[in-house]
Amino acid sequence: MCISAIRQFKTVRYIRASILMGELGQSRIKGCYLEYIQKLAKIDLLAVDDFGLMPLDLDKCRDFFEVIDARGWT
Repeated sequence: MCISAIRQFKTVRYIRASILMGELGQSRIKGCYLEYIQKLAKIDLLAVDDFGLMPLDLDKCRDFFEVIDARGWT
């Protein structure tokens, strides 16, 4: 799927869920959370791997659903 998207000149980012959650947490601390969410929303294909292999507290769940919501389902 990633190769096909790249061949169509789409933007692609592959990231492990634990790294994504860490980056979301760091962006919240740095005060650039909304900007980071908007940056993720602009990526054509965001592949999140290893989701479900880490414990998710309520804040991490909210962060993940913020990413999904910002990307829309069009």
